[in-house]
Amino acid sequence: MSTLNPLATFRVAARLYLLANAFDLYALRDRFAEPTHAAQAVAFRQGLGLERADPDRANFEALTALDFDSDAEFQAFLTAVEAFLFEDGPHP
Repeated sequence: MSTLNPLATFRVAARLYLLANAFDLYALRDRFAEPTHAAQAVAFRQGLGLERADPDRANFEALTALDFDSDAEFQAFLTAVEAFLFEDGPHP
């Protein structure tokens, strides 16, 4: 069980890897694949779930400079990010 704050872990990683001008999911996926970052990966995924359950699109957009036309588009993006990072899904 991770002792990291899931939502905070998600937002820190989003700020570092999901910026509009520095979007690097490949680096984030590689980081989470390292055994030394397993707890961070678990916390990120939990935070991603929390973000989807109670979306704060404006906060996320301010954090990453990404823009979404609707909550549905934002939810689809979060789902695609999770699939790419943890389920071998296509790059969003």
